[in-house]
Amino acid sequence: EATALLDPCGRAEVLAALAAARILGLTFCATYHTAIPQYAGILTGEPQVEEYAWRYIRWFYNQADIIFSPSQAVTRELVDRGVAVEKIKIMPRGVDVDRFHPRFRRENINLPEGPRLLYVGRVSREKNLPLLVRAFKKARHQLRAHLVVVGDGPYLGRMKAELSEDEATFTHFLRGDALSSVYASCDLFVFPSATDTFGNVVLEAQASGLPVLVSDQGGPRENLLPGETGMVVPANDETAFAEAMVAMLSDQGRLRQMADKASEYAKTRSYARAFDDYWRMYPDGRGLEVELPEVEKEIGKMLAAPSRMVSGMITGR
Repeated sequence: EATALLDPCGRAEVLAALAAARILGLTFCATYHTAIPQYAGILTGEPQVEEYAWRYIRWFYNQADIIFSPSQAVTRELVDRGVAVEKIKIMPRGVDVDRFHPRFRRENINLPEGPRLLYVGRVSREKNLPLLVRAFKKARHQLRAHLVVVGDGPYLGRMKAELSEDEATFTHFLRGDALSSVYASCDLFVFPSATDTFGNVVLEAQASGLPVLVSDQGGPRENLLPGETGMVVPANDETAFAEAMVAMLSDQGRLRQMADKASEYAKTRSYARAFDDYWRMYPDGRGLEVELPEVEKEIGKMLAAPSRMVSGMITGR
């Protein structure tokens, strides 16, 4: 018995893999973790392009025997767009609670004093960063906060031009201890995207001891406890984001409570927990009846970043 596991994001060869799966009689599984239609619409400014992309998504995923979705929000969207609901399973994903932890906080880190807001991710328009800039500037009228932006992307130059050195620090891409330290040394994580299908950075922030602020659209809102580890505000509402920033940073007692709760909550979303859940939902529905502790961490990393999966990977048992 064998399974063909496909990551179709932007790869033409998956069509050949689809044909091979049909010829060989393999179970065909596909993951969905990038909002390609929405990105196409945002980046081109053409609603028709987004609609064409949805037509392809609907056709391709309905060819699959099993579809792994990253969140309930994405599942609802796929079903609304005509993808067969009975084929969809939520794919468990987790966070490395050893790599992201409050112990990495550094008091002498090279960042300005005062409240620090943090964004980590691709620096691009589809992440709703123009809204973040406007909301942050509104919040700055009431508190002297500093925005830290970790990542690179096509909007970086424009964002730097809109924010002064006094307002923001741009670290570019970070990894390892440097990334862990920046996470843990900030005070509030802000993620305004309305198109992310999961938002692993939201879990990384909470594991690092940061309350989070996210929009009410997409997968990130499913990765926190609203009112306990962070807040959810209406998408595309810069005033709501600004007011939430001010409210959260102005109440240091509540912020500390949220920070403590956030790091505890992240432990329930660890790699190990995600690995166990994923193992039990293996495509034949029975799970695997062996334990592989030596590969648990590596597979957990794969679950946290499914875009790294190899297209057309064939696995057999």
